[in-house]
Amino acid sequence: MGNAFSHLFPNLWGTRFRLRDFDTYRKPVPKGIFIALVGQTGSGMSRLIHDATGSYETGVSPEGRLDSDPYTASIQDFGFTIPGIIFSDFPLYFIDTPGFDYASTNNEHAALLNLRSWIRMFKPLHTKVDGLVFMHNICTDELPKRPTFLPRHEVIEDLCGKNNWDRITFVSSHWHDLEPGRTKLKESEINAYWAWMRARNSKMEKYETPSSQNAWKILKPFVMNAQVDRERRLKEELENLKIHVSENTYQQIDDFLDRKAAFMKEIIGRLGEEEGFSMIEDEERVYKELHREAVLLWKEVEKELNVDELERWLTSGRKEADRQ
Repeated sequence: MGNAFSHLFPNLWGTRFRLRDFDTYRKPVPKGIFIALVGQTGSGMSRLIHDATGSYETGVSPEGRLDSDPYTASIQDFGFTIPGIIFSDFPLYFIDTPGFDYASTNNEHAALLNLRSWIRMFKPLHTKVDGLVFMHNICTDELPKRPTFLPRHEVIEDLCGKNNWDRITFVSSHWHDLEPGRTKLKESEINAYWAWMRARNSKMEKYETPSSQNAWKILKPFVMNAQVDRERRLKEELENLKIHVSENTYQQIDDFLDRKAAFMKEIIGRLGEEEGFSMIEDEERVYKELHREAVLLWKEVEKELNVDELERWLTSGRKEADRQ
């Protein structure tokens, strides 16, 4: 369901009619939670995605190639949602990128520039990633040859937004393959390479043993922060809606948003606690009740807005184009 005013409140509901002739006036709003991964070839980007989602059906590296040759040949993304949750309630997108080899034209800076270009080309205007994961295979000897990482060309700001350094995490992998006695040396290499970023609250994590639990330990902070940002946008849109609906309807929606946000954060908080996550019976019941309540609330909003005639006028061009 939707109406001609719904472009004003994109996080409260979707637009029913996406008019080709009115795209200039439709507010371009990114939809979804975006987590991008960049890293050295063989560092385990596809493996991390697999361990989080439990599936290779979306096209990342098949299980037989987890620790062999690089698999991802071009930037690709795919959607994932929590089992049992409607995708629009948890629209998570992983962006998997080809690995680099630290050559002059195929290094971390080139990978970031390619990612920025891809997002500008294929994602909605003003899209920012909610999480940027730098992956590194700790068993290689590349970091001592690299200078301390310093972002170039404002690429980090373009990808994550200004001063959002906490959206970036350096993840070191393959610790279980490291020769005994080299742990402190490798930790000092990482600290030297990531020192500038760490001073700006960018994090460092170890992906020591591949598992769903360890994958979500890394990814969950990104997702939870994105959920909090979405709640803020919802509240802002609700304030914009306030003058169009009755006080009673406004209060009902406000209460509903609080309850659904609390429910979603509780579900997100359990990600990775068990292999093959699924909602328990009580959670399924609550979620269905929230969904039914949302439908009824939206019907009330449509009735109070009363823009049926305006909607017909604004969408007549689309209907005529469809007939042709």
